[in-house]
Amino acid sequence: MMITLFLIAINFIVTLIFLQKEEPRDFLFFPYDVARGQGYRGLLYSQFSHAGWGHLFFNMFTLFFFGRNLELLSPSVLLLSYFLAAAGADLATFIRHKEEPRFATLGASGSVAGVLFASILFFPDQGIFIFPLPIPIPGPLFALLYLAGSMYMARSERGTVNHEAHIGGAIIGFLVAAIYSPAALVNFWNTVRGYLPG
Repeated sequence: MMITLFLIAINFIVTLIFLQKEEPRDFLFFPYDVARGQGYRGLLYSQFSHAGWGHLFFNMFTLFFFGRNLELLSPSVLLLSYFLAAAGADLATFIRHKEEPRFATLGASGSVAGVLFASILFFPDQGIFIFPLPIPIPGPLFALLYLAGSMYMARSERGTVNHEAHIGGAIIGFLVAAIYSPAALVNFWNTVRGYLPG
């Protein structure tokens, strides 16, 4: 569980520094700037900085519970799903917002989504709780609802949440797990088929 805790510690430290900065631009990802050869520091730091303690807690809470499962299975899968999902989240965000000078984003949500979806692939029988529902949602159903909801919200452009990052990170995390273990992908599909009628 050391890698999971290390990732959480990095997020905590970078967020602490970010929240104390009077000029935090270097901790924000501006796709418009990156498209013009600037803002690369923010591209990196934004993957670990968060808008506030609530934002940090929610992401790290999720990372702790799903990251430790992946780490027990394979530390390399955890690291690959986390960092490649970060790249996927950035790419999806860049494609959508590269012509918007005022758009900025931050947070590890894309990376955490990648870890979550990798965990769902390897452990499709696990139930996932969503407050305030009192019963767990099967992992594959949660994944479907998560992606559908994120795509809808991304198209509707409501709120300040970077839904493109969630989608990009989730898809990359799932693909990392599937490529790492085709057998796990087969098991995931068999689990999905078990939920289907007939």
